[in-house]
Amino acid sequence: MYNIFDRIADLKKIFSVVSERDLHYLVGHKISDIKHLHDAQPSKAKGVFMGFIWFLIRPWIKDKPSFVFHEDRARASKYFVYAGTGNQKKSLDGFVDAVTRRGESFHYVVQNELISDSDDDAFCAPFSLSAADVIVSQLIAVVRFKRLIRLLAYLPLKIRDNHYRAFLGVYSYLAYFLRVLRSVNPDFVVLSNDHSPGPRSLVAVANYLGIKTVYMQHASVSPLFPALRFSFAFLDGEKSMRIYEQCEKNWPADVAEYQKPRVYMSGQKKVLISHQNKREQYVGLAVNTLDPIENIVSLVRKLQVNDIPLLLRWHPGQAIRDVERLFAEFEGDSLVQLSNPEKHHVAVFLGRIHTMIAGNSSIHLEAAIMGVKTIYYEIVPPSMPDYYGYVKEKISRHARSVEELLDMIRNDGPDVVEGREAAIKHYSETYGTPWYGKEGELVAETLHRIGTGQELDSLYDRVDTSSVFGDVYGINTHKPAVERLCDCSGSTRPSSTVSS
Repeated sequence: MYNIFDRIADLKKIFSVVSERDLHYLVGHKISDIKHLHDAQPSKAKGVFMGFIWFLIRPWIKDKPSFVFHEDRARASKYFVYAGTGNQKKSLDGFVDAVTRRGESFHYVVQNELISDSDDDAFCAPFSLSAADVIVSQLIAVVRFKRLIRLLAYLPLKIRDNHYRAFLGVYSYLAYFLRVLRSVNPDFVVLSNDHSPGPRSLVAVANYLGIKTVYMQHASVSPLFPALRFSFAFLDGEKSMRIYEQCEKNWPADVAEYQKPRVYMSGQKKVLISHQNKREQYVGLAVNTLDPIENIVSLVRKLQVNDIPLLLRWHPGQAIRDVERLFAEFEGDSLVQLSNPEKHHVAVFLGRIHTMIAGNSSIHLEAAIMGVKTIYYEIVPPSMPDYYGYVKEKISRHARSVEELLDMIRNDGPDVVEGREAAIKHYSETYGTPWYGKEGELVAETLHRIGTGQELDSLYDRVDTSSVFGDVYGINTHKPAVERLCDCSGSTRPSSTVSS
């Protein structure tokens, strides 16, 4: 029987390879480069001591985990899939739909708040700690307490206090994934984030257990990200691959044994269907968590004065108080419609607009793929302008003032950024190919062939241009294999395994 003491022993071995800094990567290694992490609001339990005490008592008060100490009963499955945020989940849903149609088994774990009443979500398992998980996580926290304090000594006191509980959180992720992965025993672990504590903890456990890891890029990437270390990496396109070559220098020296991936450029993974002939006369405004609410309201008021019909969408991670303020200001306004990301897929939002305004956000690329004119506009000056390079790469136009913004909105002609089609292809490999809109199926077919030892020549051409990755593949446009995929149209979802 796999008992608590065995799990503690396994966690000690995992920590001989990675540290809490590696698992909470952005704060652990890149805090000096990311301003908004410096400015994070203090946690309720401020300070190391109080944060540690809250970590010990919170699960028993808030979560009330089950005291059933049996092994996890999830069936063995080919795929273990994990999503920690709504955006990660949207990038994985196409893949999950594809393996469902194929009748392949999977275990799909998502954070509790992402599960809705929809039929699709009925096949998701909530991330739910058992009492044994809590005990294991707290025991390893006690064992690692002094070492963690020494590891975080490089942080200024305020930042350490604000982020300390997030470092403790990796123990809960590790305890949960160690239990469930041993039960599911998958061939592949599939995830769509490489720098957050949950996904990185999952990868650490998978590597320890010898399970192949699969990364499906869910948004545009940054040179601040960690070096790419998975068995297989499905990147959007050449742009992402070149950025990850730059990320190679970010690799922590103490995790040298993690493998470099085989890279497949397979297009952006969110399901985006263009309905340009059905567009409404809205201008879209997509804001994110770094945009101050007062500045958002001010910009909307300026657009209202100029009679601009607006569809306003906030980020899924927007603070509740900000969302409440937007409803209070604009609900029922004849010129402003609200697009709730928890209810409306991004493709629905983009399908209703002809022009989109946003700052540093991956939504520029998604809009461009759907044929929407996009304008890069900074609601407040960011620390890193044009963070994803959309202006530089000719995906978007740059409005430097409200006056320029209004001029660009009123230009009723087609998008005037020369070279935009080629730029989109540079970002998303499947753009303009038979695989457009079928990226989840492409990943599923690729992993199926890898798992069964079949050739991939009809799917990909080898690209020998990376200075970092040994094997890089791009879409084979000469022998498109979309029509040769299995006909799975009548399948249901009997193969998922759901348990806590």
